[in-house]
Amino acid sequence: MDVDPETKSTVWLKPEEHRIFPISASVYQASQLIPDILLQIDAFLLIQQLKTVHNLQFIDDELMLEAFTSPSANRKQDYERLEFLGDAVLKFIVSSYLYAKYPTYSEAELTSLRQVMTSNKSFANIAKDLKLHRYIISQSTVRRFWRPPHFQNVLDSNKIKHWLTHHLVSDNTLADIIESTVGAAFLSQSIDGAIYAATQLKLPLGSIKVWSDLRHIWTPSPASATGQINIDVVRVGEMLGYQFKNYLLVQEALTHGSVMDSLVPCYERLEFLGDAILDFFVTQYIYQKHPTAAPGILHNLRKSSVNHHILSAVCLNMGLDKHIIHVSAEIAASILKAEAIHKDMQSKGKDTDEYWLHLNPPKVLSDVIESLMGAILVDSGFDINQVEEFFERWFKPILEKHISLGI
Repeated sequence: MDVDPETKSTVWLKPEEHRIFPISASVYQASQLIPDILLQIDAFLLIQQLKTVHNLQFIDDELMLEAFTSPSANRKQDYERLEFLGDAVLKFIVSSYLYAKYPTYSEAELTSLRQVMTSNKSFANIAKDLKLHRYIISQSTVRRFWRPPHFQNVLDSNKIKHWLTHHLVSDNTLADIIESTVGAAFLSQSIDGAIYAATQLKLPLGSIKVWSDLRHIWTPSPASATGQINIDVVRVGEMLGYQFKNYLLVQEALTHGSVMDSLVPCYERLEFLGDAILDFFVTQYIYQKHPTAAPGILHNLRKSSVNHHILSAVCLNMGLDKHIIHVSAEIAASILKAEAIHKDMQSKGKDTDEYWLHLNPPKVLSDVIESLMGAILVDSGFDINQVEEFFERWFKPILEKHISLGI
């Protein structure tokens, strides 16, 4: 017999339906933590094995565990943020490698090669070859299914036995693991760590082992005499905060495809490289500035930070539109119109929020920003710090002022 304290009514219990446990309720409750503790230990041991097998000991343990934890595991952290970072890091590495290795390839050919090298299909195949699925943590903890390692219960159903011995991993997850691992390597040991991890994961980067190796496979164009240049290289350098050694690169970076008899090629190859550089720096900035933001928010922030409109605003802020080489009346008219709108908005104090969405600028304005970033990287001997200085000078202030989680 028992008395319900709320209703004051008497409750009769059948003694044969109850049994006394030899442990206290507090001990029983504490025992519920055992599956979580043992699973965490097992996960760390699995990661140690992974790092040993693939010679990735330099990657931080916590980051490696995060890189191999699927969202389906329903853990506090999963690989999605690292995958977001690793995607941009790999794009930057692969783009720089292709640009340096194939100096005669067009922008279209380079883009096609990059798409093949960084496709989900390619990454998934690599993960399968390396049997990385063995290390992925993809299942959430189901206490009624959990068993100590190697424990067998003859009463277990087929469903429980299958849960204990199998887990499904999609090709997309396998591809994401490659990118998240590179992201973890980058955070652990910067760009050289990312390249090393990529080579350990069998990504086809040729003889590239560290970032500085790009200088050895790149064949630069000969520096030109000042008389052959059609732009004010010194003035452009002052705008950029970088003085070029090879003036041909500056002219190439500012030459539109409408110019048919140019001394240099048009800017498309440098734009291909600059696009990856900008993604790399913007992604780093967003990742570090918003350490707890969900992956979906990170992607939205990057979309707002890297687009045709915002790059055009940067170009107009710098005054680079006056140095673009082209022979198109349509482009000239579009530039003048965008410049007039830009000046009007600034004079009236309307250059707030994402004001650049109202400029309707021609694509050439954003193209030359990317091509000039590519030119700085190449001219400096692939010195990342030189491009970072340009990013810090012209991009970071506008991102801090205009782009936020509220967008």
